[in-house]
Formats: sequence, C-alpha cells, structure tokens
Amino acid sequence: MPAVLTYIRTARCHFQRATFQSPAIMTLLSLLVGILVLLCCAILAIQIWIISKCTCKHQVPSDATPKISPPPSQQGSSCYADQSSHPTRAVSSPGPKCFRVTNVPPEWSKDDLLKSLRGFQPSLDHFDGPVSLYPACCDTTSQTALLNLKTCPDFFQDIGPNDTKHLKIQGQSLYKTVVLSVDSHFYDLTPLNNPEGEIVADIVAVTGLAGHAFGSWRDRGSRSMWLQDFLPQDFKNVRIMSYGYNSSLDSDSNNGLLDFRRRLVQQLKNARNSDEAKNRHIIFVGHSLGGILILQALIQSKSRSDHKQILDSTRAIFFFGTPHNGLRTAELEAMVEDLSGGVETARLRLLMQLRENSELLETQRDALEDIWPGRKIISFYEVEKTPVVQKMVKKISAQLYMQDEHRIPVERNHTELVKFPTRVDPTYQTVVYYLKQCLEEISGDSQPSESQKRLIEALNAPKVDAFIRNVENAANGTFTWFLDELTFRSWTTAEEPSSLLIIGAPGQGKTVLSKFLLQHLREEKLKNVRIIYFFCSDRDDSFKTVNSLLRSLVTQLLCGSAQIRKILKPYEKDPAKSVDSNDTLWDMFQAAIKGSRHNAMYCLIDGLDELEKHTDGKERTKLLLGLKELFAAQTDPKGPQSSALKFLGTSRQIPEIVNKLRGLTRFDLKAKPEDLKIFVDQRILDLPESFGDDLREQAARLLLDEAKGTFFLWVSIVVKRLENIDFPTVAGLKKTIEESSTDLDTLYDDIFRQINQRSEFAQTLVVWVVYGQRPLTLKELEAALATQMDSKNEDSTKDHKTDLTSKSLASILGVILETTAEGFVRLIHQSAKDFIIDRNLFVNSSFGANIDPNVYIAKVCMTYLNFDDFKLGHKNYKPEIEALKRSHPLLDYAARHWYSHIRDKSEVEHCFNLLIQIITPPSTLCFWSTVANIRPRDANTRDHPLDVATNADIEWLASYLLSTENKHIEVAKNELEYAMTFGSDSITTAVAKSGKLSGEELAKCTVSNRNVGKEFVEEGLPSGITVTESMVTEALTNWMKGSEQLEALAARHDVEFTPGAVRAVAEFASENIIESLLRNHPSVEVTREVIKAASANQRHGGGVMKVLLDGSKTFQLGAEIITATSSNGQGRMEVMGVFLDKEEVTMDEKAVALTIRNFTTEVVRILLERKHIVVTEKMLMVASENSAVGKNVMALLLTNADIQITEKAVATIAQKFDGGIMKLLLSTHPGIQITEPIVT
Repeated sequence: MPAVLTYIRTARCHFQRATFQSPAIMTLLSLLVGILVLLCCAILAIQIWIISKCTCKHQVPSDATPKISPPPSQQGSSCYADQSSHPTRAVSSPGPKCFRVTNVPPEWSKDDLLKSLRGFQPSLDHFDGPVSLYPACCDTTSQTALLNLKTCPDFFQDIGPNDTKHLKIQGQSLYKTVVLSVDSHFYDLTPLNNPEGEIVADIVAVTGLAGHAFGSWRDRGSRSMWLQDFLPQDFKNVRIMSYGYNSSLDSDSNNGLLDFRRRLVQQLKNARNSDEAKNRHIIFVGHSLGGILILQALIQSKSRSDHKQILDSTRAIFFFGTPHNGLRTAELEAMVEDLSGGVETARLRLLMQLRENSELLETQRDALEDIWPGRKIISFYEVEKTPVVQKMVKKISAQLYMQDEHRIPVERNHTELVKFPTRVDPTYQTVVYYLKQCLEEISGDSQPSESQKRLIEALNAPKVDAFIRNVENAANGTFTWFLDELTFRSWTTAEEPSSLLIIGAPGQGKTVLSKFLLQHLREEKLKNVRIIYFFCSDRDDSFKTVNSLLRSLVTQLLCGSAQIRKILKPYEKDPAKSVDSNDTLWDMFQAAIKGSRHNAMYCLIDGLDELEKHTDGKERTKLLLGLKELFAAQTDPKGPQSSALKFLGTSRQIPEIVNKLRGLTRFDLKAKPEDLKIFVDQRILDLPESFGDDLREQAARLLLDEAKGTFFLWVSIVVKRLENIDFPTVAGLKKTIEESSTDLDTLYDDIFRQINQRSEFAQTLVVWVVYGQRPLTLKELEAALATQMDSKNEDSTKDHKTDLTSKSLASILGVILETTAEGFVRLIHQSAKDFIIDRNLFVNSSFGANIDPNVYIAKVCMTYLNFDDFKLGHKNYKPEIEALKRSHPLLDYAARHWYSHIRDKSEVEHCFNLLIQIITPPSTLCFWSTVANIRPRDANTRDHPLDVATNADIEWLASYLLSTENKHIEVAKNELEYAMTFGSDSITTAVAKSGKLSGEELAKCTVSNRNVGKEFVEEGLPSGITVTESMVTEALTNWMKGSEQLEALAARHDVEFTPGAVRAVAEFASENIIESLLRNHPSVEVTREVIKAASANQRHGGGVMKVLLDGSKTFQLGAEIITATSSNGQGRMEVMGVFLDKEEVTMDEKAVALTIRNFTTEVVRILLERKHIVVTEKMLMVASENSAVGKNVMALLLTNADIQITEKAVATIAQKFDGGIMKLLLSTHPGIQITEPIVT
C-alpha cells in the first residue's frame, strides 16, 4: 500500500511539471492518475475487510493450564444460568477456542468444574480438551480455570467477544451457592501457572493493539501458548499472569490509553495486596502497545506515592516490537475512519497518539529518563513485513537505545513476534536466557558476593544471643502486667512508627524486662515483622561501644535480607575501614532499615546508659540523635517509606539521654510488690540444704518485710549473703537482713569494706573483673593472678597459681561476683562497677605498687607478651597461635587489650621499659599484633609501631611515637603518610600537630582518608595549602568522606585552588561545593573551560551550572559546550534547561545547530523563542539528522522560519520526511518549485 501511495505522489509531481509543458500529456496523465486512484481505493477496501476479520478473530482466545465451595457431587441439580436457557446440542465452531472461568471454589478439582458445567452443556461429557486450574490473581479464596474446547458448543459460542456469562449453581445443606463467570475476552489479569515454592517474582505479560491476553501469545500452528505451556516448565518459582484490555479497532468503547494504564495499575495493586506479594519483584513482558502501556503504568507509579511500589519492584521489561518512537498507523487510521463513518472515535485518537514521533511518546521517554539504572531492558524487533501494513514498527522505533539495553532482531513479522511453536524456538530460548539471568540476580540479591562476605566477616558482630543467655530470666509470673500497660500496647499495635523509652533506677529489672519483652515479641510470631536487638553492657568491651551496637544491628538486618547485595554494594571496596567507621555503619544501618520489606521493624536496645560510659559521650549522642531523626523520618509522610520502625530503649535516669530522646513516649519502671514476692519465693529456693523449710519460710517473710519499696537487685544480694552463712539460724537470718541496707551505695560500701579486709588476692581478682575490657574466664583469671612483674615464661608463674573454680569463687566473693554458664566471671550488676570506679576504691592499692589499676593490668599484659615462650623469630606465627592460646590462657586478652589500659602517653613512664620491648620491631610487635588480628590497611605497610597504632587506633601510642620523648624508634615519612591516609581523627590530628609533614602532604593524604571529615579539614590542616586537580579527583573517589572534605576546603579562605582543581570541582562535585568555592574565593574565574566541565557533570550539572551562571552579564555558548552537554547522559536536560532559562546566555550558530540535532522538540521550541536565534537553512539540514524527534523539530523550524530554501534542502526534506512536512513546507514557503532533482 505505501508503495502505491509513493507511486501516486511521484506521478503527481510529474503531473505538476507536465501541466506547463503539454495539454495532451496532461490529459493522459490525468486519466492514468484517475485509474490508479480507483485501483488504490479497491485495494484499501479489501485490506479493511481483511483487517476487520483478523481483528474479530483475534478476540477469541486459545490454549491454557490452572486449580479449583463444595464439590458438585454434593450439590443439588438446580443448575441454571442467569441469562436465557440454551439448547444442549453441540455445534462445531470454525476452530478451537479457550474460555476463562473465574470464581471457582478453592476446593474444586477439574472434574468438579466439568460436572458443574455439564448442567448447562451435556455434550461436555465427552470433553477431551485440557482444563487448567490456577490460583486467582487478585482473590486468594478462589481459582481461575482455562477451558480449551476443540469444538465449541453453542452454549459457549453464544458468549460474545466482550461478554461475561454468569452461571449460578445452587448448593445443598451446608454449602453456599456458587456463581461461576465465563468469558472469552480475558480482560484484566489472568493466571497462567501454579507456582511452586516461594514465589520470587511476578511475570506480567501485556498484549498489544487489538490483541488478546491469551490468543496473541499462542502459536497458530502448534496451538502452544508459551506463557502457559513452556515458561512454567522452565521457571517454577514465579507467578505468570497476562493482562487483557479492549483495544479492538472496531470497538465503540470510549476507553483510551489513560484508562488502560489506570486499570493495569489497579489490577497490579489488587494482585499484590498481601504482605508477601507487595514487594515482590515484577518482570514485565510487553508486545507492541502493551510495552507502551507498561511504561505508562510506570509513569503513574513514579508520580504517585501509593503506587510507587510497582515501580520500585520492577526488575526487567521484555519489549516485543514496542513502538517507542511510534508505529505506522496511516492504514489503520483509514480503516478506523471507514468503520466509524468518518467520526473521530477513541480508537482513532489512540492511533494518533501512537503515530511516529508523536508528542505523547516523546514526553514518555523524557518522563522515564531516570528510571532505567538497575533495570534490565531486552528489546526484540521484527525484521519481516506484517501483512497489509508492511513493518508496523521500525527497527529504530523498537529500541530505546539505552546503554545496557539488549537488542535482538527476530525473523518474524509484528504479529508473529510473540508466538513460539516449541520450547526450542530460538527466540523463546533467548527469552529464557535473559529471564534466567534476571531471576538469578533477584535470587542473588539475598546472597552476598565474595567481597561482601568479607565485609560481613569484618563486621565481626558481638554474639548478642550468647550475652542474652546469661541474662536472668524473669521469674515465672513477673512482668506480665507490663504487657497490659497502655503504653506498651499502643507501641505494639500502632500501625504507624512508635517509640518507647523505659527509665528505671539500678536494680529495678530493666534488663530482665528487656529479655522478657524480646521473648514475648518472638513468641507472638507477628506477621512479616523483623525484630533486632542489642543489650549494652559496660562490663564487656564487646557490648559497650556504639560501634559494637551498630555492627550487631547491621548484621542482624543483613541476615536473610532480600536486598543484601544492594545494601552492601557501596561498602565492599574497603571492608575493614567500613566497619571501623561509626558513620559508615550508621549509613549501612539506615540503608538496611529502608531496604526492609517487612511491615514493621522492632528495634530493642537495652542499657543505653552503659554505651560509651567512660568516654566523652559524643558517639552515644550521635547515635541517640540519629535514632530520633530516623524515627522522625519514618513518621513524616514526606519522609522515606519503609518498614514502620518501632523503637524501644531502656536506660537509667541520665539527663543527657532523656533530653536527647525527648518526645519519645516514656515509661518509668519500678519493681511492683507482687513481682518482688514472686521473686523472693523463687530466690529462697536457691538457699543451700542447710536451710530447712522453716528457715526458708522465715527468710522469705523477713525479706518481704524489708523489701517493700526496694528492688530486685537488693533481694539478689541479700540472698547471696544468706548463702554464706555457715550455720543458719533465725537470729543469723535477722541479723544479716537487717544489716543489709536498702540504700544501694551503703550496701556496696559495706560489701567492699569487707573485701578490702580480706587478702590481696581477693582485691586483685576484683580489680581484673572490674577493669577488664571484657569478662575473663576462670582460666584467664588464674593466669593473670599468677603473673608477676618478674615472670619470664609460663613455667615461672606456676608457683603463684591457684585452682580457681566457680565454687571457690563463690565462697570468696560470691556476694559481688558470679560465674556464667560459659565460665566467664563478672560483677553481679553494672551498679557495682560504677560504685568502685566512681569512688576509686582500688587506686593506689598496695598490690599494684601504688599505681592505677588500669596501668597495673597493662603491665601484667605486657609482661605476659614478653614471655620467652613467644620469641618465635620472623616466621609466620598463625599456624601456631591457636595452640599457644590454649597453653597460655591470658595470651588472647593480653594481645588484644593491653594498650586499652593505657589512656594517655603520660602513663608511659610507669611501664616504659616493657613498652619499648613490645613495640620494637620486628618480632614481638609482629607477634602480638598478629594474635590481636590487627590488620594492615595497605599491602605495602611495614611492621612499624606507628602502622600498628594506626590500624588499631591506639591514639596514645601514636602521640608518643610522634613526640620528642620518643628517642628509641625512628618514624619515617611513609609511616607518617600511612597514618594520615588510614588513621582516625585522633591519629591524623596527632600527625598534623607533629609538624613532620607539609600542608600539601597532609592535604593529599587527607582527601584519601575515609575516616576523617569536615571537622579535621577545618581545624586540623594548616593554612596556605594549594588544592590541585589530582586532590579534587582523589577526594571525589573517596565515597565516604570526600565530598564533605572538599566542601570544608572550599569554605576556607586560606586555601588556594588551581584552575585544574576548579574545573574538576565543576565537573564532578555538587552545587554546594562550587557555591562555597566561588563565595569564599573571589579570585576564582568562571572560564569557558569551567562551564564546559560543568556541562559534563552528570549528577549535579543543573545545580552547578545555575551557580556558575548566576549574576553573569552575558555568556555565549559554543559548539564545544553543547557537545559536552549533549553527551551528559542523565544530566543533559537539566543543564540545557539552565541555559534556556538564562536570557543573558546566547548561542552561536554552531551551538544552535547542535542543539537542534541532539535535543528534544520542547528544547528547540524554547530555543526558537529567543530573539537572537535566526533560523538558517543549515539548521533545517541538521534537523533532518535528529533521529528521535526530527519531524517535530522540522515542523517547528518551518513554522518559525522566514528564509530562502535551496533545492538541495527541499530534496533532503522530501527524502527524510513524510507528506505532512512537505505540505507544511509548501504552505510556509509558497514560492518553492518542485523540480526534477527533488522528485528523484
């Protein structure tokens, strides 16, 4: 047909020329044209008849396979249709048909369904076609059946293409009436398989223009429908659905593209409304208009927060002949106009929207420009012509031309593009290949990569469950009242985020309550809920830092997360640094929270007051404020949407904590008398056998009398004191209880006064338990107590060893110490440690040679590490370390914690000789750092004490090595640079203060450092630094701290930036940095090179360009700047928008031409409104090279142009564009002559 029309147009051109040459020729040609017009009309009429028949035929489906209130065998015979009755004779149809039956009861089988249908059509007794039963898409209480009929009885034939017949089946006895719905149109979603196991993704196939949700995907010859017959065999853990809608060209429906997309989005929401399905991945398959409809649905999902989960869940789209730049609709429009009698209908408007280079499709591309990253795009395009209308979708239109798009040509026409006769069909195998890739990636999201496994290993999260096992269980019957408290019930039942802060004095049972609540939440088995928790303890180094808390929470969140790869991706480059930085761990924590697909996230943190207890508290404050901010973002409707965060924390009444968490719901905990009674009754049972039943009853009575208004801890301590009575009497009980003050400080004072009266051994034992960085085992304590300051090896300690058991420990210090099930020794309560440290009870004790207890422990550890047993030379120690740990119990603790007991370099004088011995490289230093697993951050690092201090963040040791007091160990420049590049704030500050590196050397290392940020750059770096281009690029590769470092450098007036550095900032940094740079450095010039660099800024180009051009008088853009802008991927439109918004920005002719060639119609339209723009013929020629929107751009230019157009330009336009553009050209430039070169 197009060939005929082309011929007519050519003939018309010859006819026009002949008019001026010969009347005879003119008459002859007029007759010839008339004959050709009649012939064309006859061909068109035949084509319209063929298309209408094909369209009607396409409305009848075929083949399928689905699952199925009471079986018909138990029903009455009262079966009737809600329409008229039909004869039961079978009449053969022209071919097989497939019907859909919905609302099939879930317990029905295929036989039950057929038995019910035979009440309306007895000929189904001999039914031999396949029947499929599947779980319904949007209703979990019914099934959908697909019924294939090889011959179609009149009962089914009577169901029109757009009709739905409802069949009522009257039930008997206990069974309800069932109404089945039968149709052949397959509108909305239809299930096509029975998924097996956990469903990992929904595959949704959307048919095309005048298509059918079943028939369009079925091969005509083999009758195989690949979505139903092949795909479920290859992928068993997906749910497959097809979507149908009435887009028949002869339909009188008023539904348009907007209605189709709204219906699709709503159907997807209905089918994915369960907790399990809501966040499931989606893989779309779109044929022709179906692909456009999918993209329209994503546009709606992008702009509506209540639909956004559809866009977020979309993982891949398979496009089959999707006309992204439009399709050839001329013949179809003519057909629809003929069917409608020339009246404009909804179908005609739909076709107009799908024309080549339509404005709707161009707008669609712009609206979706930023959604493609992270989504797999596979585009199949036809290479054969489609009967009647040639190739409906051109190759250039069927591709998005995205960077990661996979483009596959198919040796089929547009209609046959999605019909596969067998499973070995090459195109089907290509679909399987990419589907398999996509599903493997989806499954892989929940499995970390190898580098991410190393990151998880580096997290080395504290074993919080082991810690909780050693927390006392709530006595049976205690704390149950708390579950009925309004504050707790509101916290658990509220659908929105909520928080609860439990405040209580020492000994009121906060930690026991936390364990009780954790067990309660676990036993509730809440649906689609995640519970994370941490129990802080100042008595254990592994549980008293913010870093440990975040490591634990992040590890818990990553366990089983479907987004694990996505969450960890930014941090896998440098696992050790990532887990050392609290800021990075917090970012991980937030990402994991936001990536959660649970309805609610319960976060329980016990003992907030025990976090960072003996530090400046800055990290704890940052954590508290972060939690509060995260909670606020969750409650803000404009904030990021994710799981509802429910935070519960416990703490003593610490003003800083209470103030920082002000606004959270607060509950003040105090032991209830009824709970105390239960607790006393339980603890009395722990008394030894020497206490008879009468004495136990007396003890219970006496304790309860004294315990009124007290707390659980008091009861525990007094019962322990009772256990130490060798020969219990009533008088003895009374005396012990009465002497046990209910004031906790007075009670502790009495206990420790008695300890100080005991042996030096008992005092030393308490010191190790109190000041130890973690609980020590009985064997570790034995070794520690046996090590003397002159010990040389393990053998030399044997004379000082005592056999320490839990029983002997209880007899000596059982009132204040306890042994856990794992054999660790600890204080009975945190308040006991606070009492000792606050009062400095063991400072200057005689056992430690009148030195601080921490320094005493450090000296013992260093003595131990200097044992001759560990002089192993330079060989690899690792194979022997585990054996050494077993034979030397204190080795692990000494290596990991000796330096933690020295808090300042001023304490070095008390242990100077020992220190020099263990930090002098190589042997001893290398040995203990290997035992302590202190890992280097760089493969080139040496075994130098400053390297080790950097890796382990030992600030006091770094300060000592850099000070003038260090006369023994030389520090070279490479060690200093290593410390600056990898050290913490405190380490880098020590290096900077030492003055051993220049300002440029400090800055060069700093921008690579992922630990130090804005504060160090502002205060730690000296003045007079020159920032170079390489520094800027290095900083911007520092994904953790680089941007804030650059911003801080830009804010300093005493720092200079080279021109190269300014260009690098413009090309890669954010508008905040460039704005600060220009504001604080007036001498910086905004040159053409800077503007060009900013034009290529993909992430921040628009914002940076606004800042650079703000306040400029005039600026003319040249070709080099427009070239950089057009190459700027995702930022090109933002940058161009800034250029067009600024009246003072002009373009030279080359820049205008490049804009016309490379940008959208809207950009060109705005450009032409500029007064200085004069359209030239060269611009017309350039517009013909714009493959995406050249037609629309040409129309704009012709409308706005008043220029002389040469014959060459007219010929180019005639060759590149259709008759519409030529008509516009002739109307806007009536003087144009159609010459021979133009026609040919």
